[in-house]
Amino acid sequence: MKKILFLILLHFTISANAMEVVELKMPKSDIIVVKLMFRNGSISDPATKFGLTNLTANLISEGGSKQYSSTEIKDIIYPWAASYGVSVDKEVSIFTFSVHKDHLDKFYPILAGLIQTPRFDEEDFKRVKSNQQNYVDEVIRTSSDEEYSKKTLEDFLFRGTNYQHPVAGTSAGVMNCSLEDVKSHYSSYFTKDNLSLGIAGNYTPEFLLKLKTMLNTLPSLKITIPTPGSARQ
Repeated sequence: MKKILFLILLHFTISANAMEVVELKMPKSDIIVVKLMFRNGSISDPATKFGLTNLTANLISEGGSKQYSSTEIKDIIYPWAASYGVSVDKEVSIFTFSVHKDHLDKFYPILAGLIQTPRFDEEDFKRVKSNQQNYVDEVIRTSSDEEYSKKTLEDFLFRGTNYQHPVAGTSAGVMNCSLEDVKSHYSSYFTKDNLSLGIAGNYTPEFLLKLKTMLNTLPSLKITIPTPGSARQ
């Protein structure tokens, strides 16, 4: 009875300050997918650090947690056929985690560690930043004329607005980003006040409650997200 009362109280406490939650129950599915959408994208980049949001999100995803390095995580989850990653757009950053239901409880600490206590190691930062710098300086121009043309058109249509620069940033912008900038951006924008949770599959109410409880320990800082720029008429 005490346990039931505790769960009810905990659920009420979370609901009173709840993030948006979208559920898709799929009782016949063996795969559980969790999506965490932070309502910040490249339009939140500081003027002299275009690409900071993308760099921050990718370092969270590719840099490991305080408990495990990125290499250790890959070795741990490999037998589970689990996966995770992040995609950054102009207005949102979305982390996606996928795992078989039989391994959900073991996968949960990996998910929680990456989001709650990112490693933010200097060597990981240099690696992720170098890859992003190379993409901005070289890959965009050489990999696909079509993609480069799209980004050129985007630059023209949104010139002078926060939609103008590519999600990956500019050469000077990425170069200006430091590890301290990443840590500050994480604390300011990857917060529980800026988060929507999506979950699908054959998960239990207890797991969802545990997930929401963890996410509610993220920094609480309501920050004004810039208004998206409009295209030229």
